[in-house]
Amino acid sequence: MRLDYVSPRNDLPFWAGFARRNLRWLTNADEWYATYGIGQNIYTPADISRRDPDPNDRPYAGFAYGSIGIAADRGDRLDTIALDLGVVGPAAQADPIQSFVHRVIGADDPKGWDSQLRNEPAFRLLYERKYSFLYDFELALLDLEVDAAPNFSVALGNVDTSAGAGMTLRIGDRLWDNYGPPRVRPAVASPGFFRSTGGFGWYLFAGAEARLVGRNIFLEGNTFKQSPSVEPERLIGDLQAGIALQYNRVELTYTHVLRSPEFEGQDNFSHFGSASVHPGHGDLDVHSEKGCAVMLKDAAHRHGLGGRAGRRNANEVTPRYDPVRGVELHPARPRHENIGPGMRRAPTAHRFVA
Repeated sequence: MRLDYVSPRNDLPFWAGFARRNLRWLTNADEWYATYGIGQNIYTPADISRRDPDPNDRPYAGFAYGSIGIAADRGDRLDTIALDLGVVGPAAQADPIQSFVHRVIGADDPKGWDSQLRNEPAFRLLYERKYSFLYDFELALLDLEVDAAPNFSVALGNVDTSAGAGMTLRIGDRLWDNYGPPRVRPAVASPGFFRSTGGFGWYLFAGAEARLVGRNIFLEGNTFKQSPSVEPERLIGDLQAGIALQYNRVELTYTHVLRSPEFEGQDNFSHFGSASVHPGHGDLDVHSEKGCAVMLKDAAHRHGLGGRAGRRNANEVTPRYDPVRGVELHPARPRHENIGPGMRRAPTAHRFVA
């Protein structure tokens, strides 16, 4: 379980502003965001009815943490750096929470929490890069967008040390306002990032990822204390598929994951679902949206456009002046470039740069 908050565009606290000034070598992005999160992870072996858990299965473990980070959005690329700090062990309160939930839903009570990992301060530093290559297809009855989003990540910490690379393919509507669903990681989930622009959107997605694992505390046990452990597999693969629904400032995502064995002795692939709800970061304030909407509508009428074509071409007009705020707007790249019959490429993930 994890809850995330993403700040409005370029509305940064002092620590994030300091990070932005010192990370210009990493990206030339103009849009920066601070990210915050809290979460709890619970891990149990397959057979929770045993008071003496199977020594060849993963140990009981709980992890409670807070997260802060910074994200830089270049338009076609998102760079994220996040620091997770928390505690592994009984202090994470995984035992009482799981036991309470199982009583409520009528599931078996887990018996082996007395053997869980010991208390240990835990941290992870994560760097992740996502790209977005967007294509727009006009069909007879549907106007669909198709997106290919490669991702790369490196994590360092006593909780998770790993490096991964993958690709996610998406098809749907309004793909330009985000970089795909939050990735479901073996240790800690990646922070979500979704640009709220109002209205309804949806997409289907499928992806694959490979990871090299240096350390996973939830398999290898405590760093400096004796604890239950298993020998982890050093190369892990994931296949993921799911659906995302967006409405106004909220996105609901369901992901189903098929994961290769994570430790020696695990004979079968594991599969599980993950649901997430996160708000958009709300960087488009009411005034700027109204200003742009007025100019787009006027531009569509000036060019004699109407209906679906009028709305689409209006989106490609670059607003120069915001009458509400009374400011000049910087030129923005057009949303689409023609690259073939019935297909156009979006060089940026956003329609406007204000």
